[in-house]
Amino acid sequence: MGAKKLSFNRCLDSFPYYRENVPDYIPGQAYNNLWLDLALQQNYQVSLHDFLYGRSQFSHLYGLQQIKTVLERWIKLA
Repeated sequence: MGAKKLSFNRCLDSFPYYRENVPDYIPGQAYNNLWLDLALQQNYQVSLHDFLYGRSQFSHLYGLQQIKTVLERWIKLA
């Protein structure tokens, strides 16, 4: 596990609030919690991964048309 993920998990584990209030919270696995990711996306329009590692041009592929467009771009580059 990467250092950023480990630090994030340990930081959230140190606050009882998260264990008590976030659905499906597993200590040491905060980075993998869908509810935390959805909360970040809803409130800040950024995924948990993008928050920790920075946004990429392929972040948040929503909708079949956008996914198709990105895949076609990748195929042309290959």
